[in-house]
Amino acid sequence: MAVMERTTLSRKSFYVYFRDRHDLIARLLEPLRAELSARIEAARAAHDSPRDQYRAMFTEGARAYVEHGPLLRALRESSARDDDARRVWHDFTEPPITKSVERIREETKAGRSHGLDAEVVARALITMNQACFFDQLVDDPSVDPKPLVEALAEIWTRTIYGDSPTGP
Repeated sequence: MAVMERTTLSRKSFYVYFRDRHDLIARLLEPLRAELSARIEAARAAHDSPRDQYRAMFTEGARAYVEHGPLLRALRESSARDDDARRVWHDFTEPPITKSVERIREETKAGRSHGLDAEVVARALITMNQACFFDQLVDDPSVDPKPLVEALAEIWTRTIYGDSPTGP
């Protein structure tokens, strides 16, 4: 009902364009996912050190959660109860997990990281980021995301590369 109130579509017209509210959310998230991926990859490419790369990537992620947090939260919460929402949430969250798995494997192959189960660690770290973004940024757009971004970059760097406070 809230969706109808925010559009000029009648209920009948809505179903001409969308199967259901999850189809609407999926279509809203497709361009966001593509834009976010491009911004994160550009941020990563602009820096040499892993810590700086993570800082830049998480800054972009934080921006996305500040700008689109209510939509992302609605989807995440409904994914616990609805198969369609679960699929849409999975399609949104799986690409960064896959990229993180690949990165951890590359760093391990290059000898810069050791002894990590890339799949398990990537899923844990991405889940941590999402929880922190939801908890600390979504409901208060006035919050400065920099301290959170710094903490996440430090956690990722130490997890993947070891306990060196200065990192690679």
